[in-house]
Amino acid sequence: MAVGMALLACFAVLCLPVFLPYGALLNATFSKVATSFIWFNNFTLHNIEFVFFELSATKLAVKNTFLLGAASATIGTIMALVIAYVTTRRAIRGYRTLGFLATAPVAIVVTIELGAGVQALDGANEAVTGVRLADGRVVPCDAVLIGVGGVPNEELAKAAGIDCDGGIVVDLNARTSDPDIFAIGDCTKRPLPLYNRTMRLESVPNALEQAKQAASAICGRPQPAPEVPWFWSDQYDLRLQIVGIPFDATEVVVRGDIAAGKFALFHLTADGTVQAVEAVNASTEFMGGRRIIQRRKQLNAARIADLGVTMQELAS
Repeated sequence: MAVGMALLACFAVLCLPVFLPYGALLNATFSKVATSFIWFNNFTLHNIEFVFFELSATKLAVKNTFLLGAASATIGTIMALVIAYVTTRRAIRGYRTLGFLATAPVAIVVTIELGAGVQALDGANEAVTGVRLADGRVVPCDAVLIGVGGVPNEELAKAAGIDCDGGIVVDLNARTSDPDIFAIGDCTKRPLPLYNRTMRLESVPNALEQAKQAASAICGRPQPAPEVPWFWSDQYDLRLQIVGIPFDATEVVVRGDIAAGKFALFHLTADGTVQAVEAVNASTEFMGGRRIIQRRKQLNAARIADLGVTMQELAS
């Protein structure tokens, strides 16, 4: 009976308008699926670039699965869903990691189409039967999985009169335009002091960093040092690790052996500043790259490519 009364009380609190005083409030509303980027008309899907996957029946309860993902900006964030790849809206352009994945041998059949267009989804009896490509090919499938990124949940912040601009605008303390309200995670548009820019990041490390910022500010402690953005994903026998963001990069330097599936791509600006590192089965390059980016080091492309030069030497 006591448990039941407690649950009833909680239900009443959640359902009735209650105004609670606070000294500091944290908004962590994250993001939602960007369904607004797609639209259907008799199974037709227009103007979306995509990544195509054909998965074996032993992994998903369907013979063939289509994974549809947008590709429209700069950062190579690659996430995992079941055994498929799901890309954010910042997932392909300017990066060669997915090009490598397209040719990497895996235990199941995975086909990646880059830069292709979708003309329509074919179907019968309210069930999809195939995906019609812009070049006329029709790929049979039993299911379509759409992963076109996310948009920030900023409605609550807007209703509270908090500044938003493609995300809840925060400073390096994770503080919003209301000094008593903080926000962290996917829903925020935050400063990136290492790059002198602001942008929205979708990653667990980003949310953890902002949580430290908010907690320090609320508790009156010194602000933690800015961290380099990073992302990761394990795909089959491949470990993908990305650190930094390739703002203004003009050159990509390969370190390692792409054919052997152990390499890293270093993205450099015109003056040799390392902006980002994409590592495939190359954790040493990933860790060294993080130190290099943190220190805003300028490196010679030839030294980066020379495996005779250790990452410790490059990062020192």
